[in-house]
Amino acid sequence: MILRRLALLLLCMMTAASCSSISDQTQDAIGSFLPFIGPSKSRISEGLRAGLELGAVEAVDRLSAASSFSLGSANRMPIPAELKMLSATMKRLKRDTEISTLEDKLNDAARASCADALGVFRASIAELNFDQPKQVLHGQGGAATDVLRGREAELVLALLPLVRSRMEEVGAARAGENLIQSYRAIPFARPLSCDFDKTVAETCVSRILTEISEFEGKLRNQPARRNSEVLRQVFAEQDDE
Repeated sequence: MILRRLALLLLCMMTAASCSSISDQTQDAIGSFLPFIGPSKSRISEGLRAGLELGAVEAVDRLSAASSFSLGSANRMPIPAELKMLSATMKRLKRDTEISTLEDKLNDAARASCADALGVFRASIAELNFDQPKQVLHGQGGAATDVLRGREAELVLALLPLVRSRMEEVGAARAGENLIQSYRAIPFARPLSCDFDKTVAETCVSRILTEISEFEGKLRNQPARRNSEVLRQVFAEQDDE
């Protein structure tokens, strides 16, 4: 009670001294020994970014595991929608092996590309601006991830060069070209094109964002996952909700 009164007195003195608002540095300094003051908006933004980055690290670690895109996995990337007609045609011609080969290699490329994506996500998270950080902090379980999701198109674009390299490396690019050529050789085949690189990049970004959102929910509800001072200080603000 004494500390609370001292804090209120300090705030009143600062206001009386014609200080229209308390600086973030002052608020955080007071909050370091008077937790009920709460972190500043800039500190909350820092904590949200730290949480997203930690979630990205765990997401990339999980999605780059050997079994992450294996057959039967929830992360498995299906054959692109543009190839559904092609797939049916190739099966009728008893050439469905080419379809399954392409699907396997696309998933190999997706897994490898997820392993490359951490730098892309870290750069985007570092630039992330929270207009209403307190509102995000006190929002739903994946509220911070939803802000990051607003940059999804930019993340896909930044990841594309890495995906192209992985597509070549695992043989997915060649498998895609071979399949398209086989299809075009069929008499009266309809025109067909598919951007395999973009499809893989979109899949990687989508899967990583989903994993980050799930991690954010755990970070909010499981204090033991907060492995830094900024995470402990910021997310403690919403523990009693």
